[in-house]
Amino acid sequence: MDLLFKFSAILLSTGVWFYLLRRKDHFSPEPLLFLAKIMVLGGILSAIPAGLLNIAIEYFHSNSVINNLLIGFNEELCKLLAVTVLLKNQTYFDEPVDGIIYAATLALGFASVENIVYINRYGLNALLPRHFISVPAHLSFAMIWGYGLSVAKFKHPQRSFALNLAPYFLSAALLHALFNFTIGSHPNQTDLVMVIILVTLLYRYGSYQANTLLKYSPLRLAQECSACNAINTDNSAICHQCDRPLNLD
Repeated sequence: MDLLFKFSAILLSTGVWFYLLRRKDHFSPEPLLFLAKIMVLGGILSAIPAGLLNIAIEYFHSNSVINNLLIGFNEELCKLLAVTVLLKNQTYFDEPVDGIIYAATLALGFASVENIVYINRYGLNALLPRHFISVPAHLSFAMIWGYGLSVAKFKHPQRSFALNLAPYFLSAALLHALFNFTIGSHPNQTDLVMVIILVTLLYRYGSYQANTLLKYSPLRLAQECSACNAINTDNSAICHQCDRPLNLD
């Protein structure tokens, strides 16, 4: 019964964040089974090697700053490699926002695997702070380099894939390191407030980037509002449902 309760709690947490992610994919939502594959298989393929490498990092280095830098780099690289492998030759990646959707979905799988480990180690009480802090943090970091995936595929496909992704990946890895360092310093003091503010800002930024990419979707109708999906008449300048301007291109 205890195991079933823990599994249900993790499933509920994952389901809430998956629902919020799915809402960002307005024009052509990705197939649920494929997203489930990205989440489950990608989460396992990224979280297990990342966890083993983290153990090695902590064993060979005692300096917290170096550890946090290496762990941030390691975890984001494992996520990026896993999603790159799973998306290879996939036709579902057909609009810019998909880069963020796939990256964040895999990050959710990564965070869910971590949740299993933390709950088994520290009990069910560990899920609540992870649900509101650690899980959206993983999503936010992945959204940054997920935007880079879209830039590499749709904006600069002629350029090197690695060079396209480098600034976005490095930004995510450094922010991940900052998150780890801050939450690990004094988790019961004001640093916890700073972490919550950081995660909130990063998640809102990722959501803003997703909305920006929706404007460039080839599947968007000319008078389809990118904010609420409402269809407007040809001569409309303002969405009749949410009052947002339609001339966003």
